[in-house]
Amino acid sequence: MGGQSVASDTGTNGGDPTERQEGQALSEYALLLVFIFAVCILAIGALAVVVLGEWQNFVDLLPK
Repeated sequence: MGGQSVASDTGTNGGDPTERQEGQALSEYALLLVFIFAVCILAIGALAVVVLGEWQNFVDLLPK
């Protein structure tokens, strides 16, 4: 027992390294997509404020 080392793969180290890299890449892509989605939502919100302001200026120019 003292000089023996266990060489069996028990699966506790995460399995195949290529599977871990693929999983890591997928999670990175998911985080990137979430970031891009958040930026798009913020940009659309800012654009909506500008468009509504311009629309209100146009409506104010119409005769009442």
